[in-house]
Amino acid sequence: MKSIIRFGVLLMVAMLVAMPLGNIRAQGGDDMCAMMGSTGLSADDCALVQSAMTPENLAKLGSFVADYNMALKVTGTGSGDTDITVKGNGPVSFDPAALQGNDQAALLSSLMVQQSITVSGTSSGKAENHTAEFRVVDGKIYFNTSDAPSSGKWLWQSLSSAASSTMSSNPMMGMMGSGNPAAGMATSPEMMAAVQKLMAVPGFVKVSSAATGDEKAITIAIDFGALAASKDLATILKDIVKASSPSGTTMDDATLDQTVQQYVSMGSVFLKDAKLNIVEYFGTSDKLFHGIDIHIDYKLDASMAAAMMNSTSKEDVNATFDLKFHLTKIGEAVTVEAPADATEYTPSGSTSSGSDTSSSGGAEATEEAEATAAQ
Repeated sequence: MKSIIRFGVLLMVAMLVAMPLGNIRAQGGDDMCAMMGSTGLSADDCALVQSAMTPENLAKLGSFVADYNMALKVTGTGSGDTDITVKGNGPVSFDPAALQGNDQAALLSSLMVQQSITVSGTSSGKAENHTAEFRVVDGKIYFNTSDAPSSGKWLWQSLSSAASSTMSSNPMMGMMGSGNPAAGMATSPEMMAAVQKLMAVPGFVKVSSAATGDEKAITIAIDFGALAASKDLATILKDIVKASSPSGTTMDDATLDQTVQQYVSMGSVFLKDAKLNIVEYFGTSDKLFHGIDIHIDYKLDASMAAAMMNSTSKEDVNATFDLKFHLTKIGEAVTVEAPADATEYTPSGSTSSGSDTSSSGGAEATEEAEATAAQ
């Protein structure tokens, strides 16, 4: 378990400092553009990214229609293959000033969302088929899912309560709400120097671009195997640890050397067949962010997979992940209507009639919740 956690930490650090466009957004300076030139990122493309990420242009993304799909395939685990597809679409609207000002109350009150989502495929050999529709309006989230607790009926919950519950149950959500963790690191001269060394690792990061009509796609190809094989990885990791540690908290050199060597050893095993491709889309006329594609290829040697999962499988574990998220109708007005027959939902699983509830809908949902509790 400890080795898995350490591997996760290594992968997270590598991804934080290996996403060129993310660091450009965090830093927002010409120095980052110049440094990324060694990866193939042109000055014009870097300027386009910077323009799209200015507060003025980000504010124009206050409304859009999101179209997205995700596909995950995993084979060789010994417990049945996974092949899951998630598709969704619908409008989103919010107050950009509230988001940029970190005013959660104002952001939640301005939020309007309507999304239809389907999940299909197999997971660990078992068939999966789920549907869901979500609506957010007037500070409430409404949901109608094919599974419990909704089971085909509309339920609602205060958006602030739902957000608080999510934050408290998932610390990562709180971290995300507090800003980009890479942003603080990118402003440090020491971290910038470490990132520069990282970008110089042969074959690790390659950036290219292609224009189609009024849109430009910027591709970041990241080969973690090239990083894991680099003779300079240990030195780079040490620099990253020192640059990201608050003053006076850096571990002693002997401990740091030992820890980094563990990361390097694990990287040579777990990252040698890991590749990440990110494609970000920007409008060349409107200078706005239009979407992102993410593709991950991963393979784990059969002997290592068997040891990690305590399995007798003799197959390599192979995994691919694809995410496509694109925006259309940017800046157009969004209208979302609350369902007329929704029933209030509480995290305990009970439901009660609220101001949005008709008597028939509330009674049916309450009876269903009571029956589920009795089981």
